Amino acid sequence: MIKKALLVSCINENKYEIPIGEFIMGRYNPEVRVIKLDIEIKEPRDNCVSRIHCRIYNDGEKVQVEDLGSTNGTYVNNKKR
Repeated sequence: MIKKALLVSCINENKYEIPIGEFIMGRYNPEVRVIKLDIEIKEPRDNCVSRIHCRIYNDGEKVQVEDLGSTNGTYVNNKKR
């Protein structure tokens, strides 16, 4: 069982806890709303996060991450997905 799943910002290492469930993560942009994001990264300098970045699935036993065509890629434990 996973004790805690964390998303860590590539710019400032801010940490965001990932709850149980399935989520689409991306960069917040009030002018462009392509789809509804479940996890929005609102840090203005965090350009390493695409508008639609990845899908995260946490079932409490394991976390799965799928890159959704992001510009800079998605990393899990410093390994590109």
